Amino acid sequence: MATLKDIAQAAGVSVRTVSRALYDSGYVQELKKKRILDLAREMHYRVDRKARGLRTGISYEITGVINNVGELTAAKIAASEKILRERGYMLNLLFISNLEEREDVTDILEEVSSRNPAGILLFNRPDRLIAKLEGNNLAMVAVDMDSAD
Repeated sequence: MATLKDIAQAAGVSVRTVSRALYDSGYVQELKKKRILDLAREMHYRVDRKARGLRTGISYEITGVINNVGELTAAKIAASEKILRERGYMLNLLFISNLEEREDVTDILEEVSSRNPAGILLFNRPDRLIAKLEGNNLAMVAVDMDSAD
């Protein structure tokens, strides 16, 4: 797999210029930017999200918590994943069986926290889990389901 350095050498520019062009994070002349993007595509460059997260201190992963998967939930997951991917994020799913029957959700909280996500998507309204997660300073969105699917 190509690296930023490989692309920089092929384009005859600095690694910093390649980074600015690929991440649209600063000024790069249009012709240079087009050349860099073309080379990145030709060289099959892929963003290493883990390395990017270590470098920037920002996790580009969202944890989706699901306790029951039906047709409607699957459609919501697919739509969420598409939107997140378009914005440079990865959706990782955590399936939890029998959430409604559990008295203690500490293990779930520990699992979610250990993933160090940029945010959490909660499907199927796990109200007890929402209440426990509220104090964790994590961005959280509850995807409410109107029907039991």
